[in-house]
Amino acid sequence: MKMKFILSMVFVFVFSFMGCEQYKDNDKKLTLQEEIREVMTKNDADINQIIEYTIEGNYMFVIYEDINLGLNIVLLEYTKDGFKWIDGMGAQGPSFAYGGQGYPILKYVNPYENDVKQVKIFGKSAKKVTYYYKSIDGISIDKSFWFLTISPESEHYSDALGGVEIIKED
Repeated sequence: MKMKFILSMVFVFVFSFMGCEQYKDNDKKLTLQEEIREVMTKNDADINQIIEYTIEGNYMFVIYEDINLGLNIVLLEYTKDGFKWIDGMGAQGPSFAYGGQGYPILKYVNPYENDVKQVKIFGKSAKKVTYYYKSIDGISIDKSFWFLTISPESEHYSDALGGVEIIKED
């Protein structure tokens, strides 16, 4: 009788423990980076590295390097169900605006010059991002670009293609 009691207690303990472990795995929270990667991968983004992300209201711009080493920009919307893919595109040229149609705009500037000290967009200092780039042939360099987000409420929203001032080193 005592043996039966011990076995039944072990049985209850083991199955209770297994149930708790299973619950823990199902309840696992993703980090922000993991959640972003998951949404992007579901939408066929071939991510080598996420370089930068910035939030504007309920929207997030993600700038990433793809497996072919090109820069891309994705616009995600944060909803009660998590992140939702809005759109994505490759970086185009030294300066462009991405977004619009009621969504925030990301103004991207890459002057392809080494002596740039600062970039201003509509008089505001743009954020400089430097990332580590390793080419296919093994050459490693630091690359930089600047960006600024423009909200739909901004006075510059309809003129997002203009307003760039590049300030060079003395």
